[in-house]
Amino acid sequence: MARLKMSEYFHDTVTCFNNPEMLASKLKRFENEWQEHFGFIALDGSLHPLGVEVVSVGVEVVSVGVEDHTPACPRVMFKKLFSSKHYASATAVAIFHNHPSGSRTPSEDDIALTRQFSYACKFMQVHLVDHLIVSKNGFYSLKRMRPQLFVEENQ
Repeated sequence: MARLKMSEYFHDTVTCFNNPEMLASKLKRFENEWQEHFGFIALDGSLHPLGVEVVSVGVEVVSVGVEDHTPACPRVMFKKLFSSKHYASATAVAIFHNHPSGSRTPSEDDIALTRQFSYACKFMQVHLVDHLIVSKNGFYSLKRMRPQLFVEENQ
């Protein structure tokens, strides 16, 4: 099995990623991973995708975890987002992680993580578009199903 790329850069100036289905379409490669991956899709001001970045993977890359959990923190995401020339025009992100078990249901940790990233993004003036959970059984959009977790810019 080929090693999963940790970064994929592209700037699609045609497609607007303004719904969870569009976002999930860029995350298909994570559906069958046996380790949990956490990352983000960087988007410009018109919600055109700039790239997909993996921030942490189960037992490798930035942080240490186990196959069904990987730690994630806003500081590490912002460091990757702001230090990459590929994301210079990024003003929005969609965070994601996969569930190797196949479940799409968010855990209490997933809900807490969404709140944490929502507040951090507001503070950093980066629009948090969504938090997606992807699995072999589809995806779950926390923005669509639990919009109250997201702090809006005008709050």
